[in-house]
Amino acid sequence: MGGCDYFLWYKDRHPPQANRVMWGLLKKVNAFHEKLKRVRNIFIVGVVATGLLMFGIWKLKPSC
Repeated sequence: MGGCDYFLWYKDRHPPQANRVMWGLLKKVNAFHEKLKRVRNIFIVGVVATGLLMFGIWKLKPSC
C-alpha cells in the first residue's frame, strides 16, 4: 500500500470497558424512547375515548 502516511488509523478508539458502558447507555436511551412512545399512545387513546364519551353524553342528553 502506498500513500503518504498522513493519517494514523486505530483499530479500537476506546477501551472495551468504555464501549460496554456506551452500549449500555444506548440501550437505556432506546428503552426510554420505547416506553415514552407507549405512554404517548395510551394518552392519545385516553383523550380520544374521553372525547367520544363526552360527545355521546352531549348527544344523548334530553333537550328541554
